[in-house]
Amino acid sequence: HIGKYGIDFSQNCSLTSLLKTILGSTTIKRIRLSSIEINEINQELIEIVKKSSGRVARHFHIPLQSGSNKILKLMKRHYTREYFLDTIKSIEKKFDDIAITTDIIVGFPGESETDFIETLEAAKEVSFSKMHIFKFSARTNTLAASMEGQISEIVKSNRSHIARKLGEELRNRYIRSNLNNDLEVLCEEIDSTSGLYSGTSGNYIKVYFKIKPDQLPPGLAETDAALSIKNKQNHVFETVRGKLFKIKAKELYRGGLMGELSADIELISQESIIY
Repeated sequence: HIGKYGIDFSQNCSLTSLLKTILGSTTIKRIRLSSIEINEINQELIEIVKKSSGRVARHFHIPLQSGSNKILKLMKRHYTREYFLDTIKSIEKKFDDIAITTDIIVGFPGESETDFIETLEAAKEVSFSKMHIFKFSARTNTLAASMEGQISEIVKSNRSHIARKLGEELRNRYIRSNLNNDLEVLCEEIDSTSGLYSGTSGNYIKVYFKIKPDQLPPGLAETDAALSIKNKQNHVFETVRGKLFKIKAKELYRGGLMGELSADIELISQESIIY
């Protein structure tokens, strides 16, 4: 519940005031909000993200859980399907490149086929950029564990398969929509076999790219020739890890995108990355 930040503080403090402080008093270039409830999002938060010039990643992870009002009520979620969809629309109106990811639970006690279909339809309407699908699992001494209408494992598995397939279709569609876009990518990993660097874009896509010698920061291009190729790669990686790069997305690759380095933006220390 990051949206509830500050509720237990004596002074007037909130998630939006925290973000304003970070943006106004630091040079941090990448802040990614973790999971936030739909009823914890307000226009002030949306405006802060919009006006941050990408410093607050244009990505909201908002759990839907179910697209059925009946199931949402049984889950004791404090929002309706209509409220969720309307709020998402208000977010999408503010951005051209926003990523909205979600969590969905299938097979919650009492979930009928109609309830499940309503969830799929809600997911299609939002067109989530990524969906995390979970089968309901009863936990001892919880209300849900003793509810009537427990769903069989076969049905839960079938619904999970269908929802995951939809999630893959929506994910692939979203990734394709980013082809030929310039993406700000935080360098996080290197594949020593292929020499490919990879990282996550502001809108939550895994992006792969190469760095040519003439694109290296000053001094790195002249790395000691006695070093092995692997050691050179590791030496370069340790220097560029945590650095933001502008990458032109060129093709689909490994469930993400392959791109070309357009320009390096700015070195940011590991301490300057907030997730």
